[in-house]
Amino acid sequence: MKSGDQLADIALAELRRKRDFPAVKLTEGFFEFFLDGEMVYDFKPEDTGAALRWIEHMAGKSWVTKEHLSQFSMLAANHFGVRYV
Repeated sequence: MKSGDQLADIALAELRRKRDFPAVKLTEGFFEFFLDGEMVYDFKPEDTGAALRWIEHMAGKSWVTKEHLSQFSMLAANHFGVRYV
């Protein structure tokens, strides 16, 4: 069993990994999607409707993770000025 300090170190390492290697980045209006640090897909939605359709379309793809969908949702909401709670 891991100690509290070991668990805290593991959690901190995971937070740093997510910061340093996000699943999705927004660059000049393009949402770039990464797997293992390599960009595998990019997408530039014209509006919020296109962003929502993308989520619906991509949710069933084998390479798309919950992390991709979560990060894309937050970035897209901010990009289009939509309140995300």
